[in-house]
Amino acid sequence: MSRHISMRKMWTIDTNRKEGTTIMRLLIAAIGVVGIIIISGSAAASAAASSTPRYPLCASHGSGLCLNLPSNSNSLGQPIDMEPEAQGAAQDISLLAPNTCGQGFVTSTCPFNIGSGNNATFKGDEIFELHFSDHSGRCLGLDHATGGIGIILQNCTGSSNAVGTIWVFENYADHSSRLISVRATNNAENTVEYLDSDGLGNVPYVDSSSDKAPSYWAIP
Repeated sequence: MSRHISMRKMWTIDTNRKEGTTIMRLLIAAIGVVGIIIISGSAAASAAASSTPRYPLCASHGSGLCLNLPSNSNSLGQPIDMEPEAQGAAQDISLLAPNTCGQGFVTSTCPFNIGSGNNATFKGDEIFELHFSDHSGRCLGLDHATGGIGIILQNCTGSSNAVGTIWVFENYADHSSRLISVRATNNAENTVEYLDSDGLGNVPYVDSSSDKAPSYWAIP
């Protein structure tokens, strides 16, 4: 598959991170531009919170299952599992553009370890947090109790990668993406670590690209 296609062309991205900052909201359908709306200030924050689209994110080249929050629980540390599509709010995910690397894209020096070669490899790819939309401030992150391999509900951080909520989207022309964990990659001697979906039943996890081909993810 060929790269690149911007996830910002498929999702409405909420880049608001603090009161008074500008929200960039781009809503573009797969068949063309639907609209571009730029809103500033705190009024925009509440508008974005209520209108940001929510989608399930499913393994398009793997298990075929979707990221799922069991019982739609808001508990910090809740393990994430994989279930068939149509579980409702427990699978509603929106993308947050964090204040990482300045503009939310991989640069020549950020977000991977300098000297690893990963910044050069993925330069220009987009950086997001995956927000479970029903729960303010809760994002897909890493479970330190499993050595950063397991996937749990963590606090969205906005820029810090302390709990593994920052993901690089390696996007492809068929609208799928491979999701790279920045924290796991930086902690694994710079071996690229992807979000994977098959091999451990219905549990998502982070896995080295050297082990096997990673899963691709897409809106079903």
